[in-house]
Amino acid sequence: MTGEQDQTVLLFFCVVREEWKKKYFETKKATVSLEEALNRLRQDVELYHQKLLLRLEARDSRKRPNNITNCKNYNIIQITTVQHELDQLRRKLDDAKMKLVIEIKMRKQAASDLRALRAELTQKKIHAALTLQSRESGI
Repeated sequence: MTGEQDQTVLLFFCVVREEWKKKYFETKKATVSLEEALNRLRQDVELYHQKLLLRLEARDSRKRPNNITNCKNYNIIQITTVQHELDQLRRKLDDAKMKLVIEIKMRKQAASDLRALRAELTQKKIHAALTLQSRESGI
């Protein structure tokens, strides 16, 4: 490759890298507002769950004479609690998966950037060596 081609390739890598950074930071800005909305919705769900449990417990605490009703209510409370815990575990799992996918993508991008920088460095070393050699042979 000639020096002009080397500079074109280096310029291309720089442009691609800058485009990627720009898209990354734009996406990151949008993600923050989406995460805030998600957290508000999760808090709402948590609040509704707590209200539901309070209502069920209040109904249970009325001490109805029918023991079957109390048993059914207790089972409903247990089922609701377990379902809520399962939902929380699923959310944690999904969050962990998402973080893992992001980490993998970031590692791949970092490895790609490293390869590009190493190639750029190698090209610059070769160019410097050729320039030095041509100066020495010209003297």
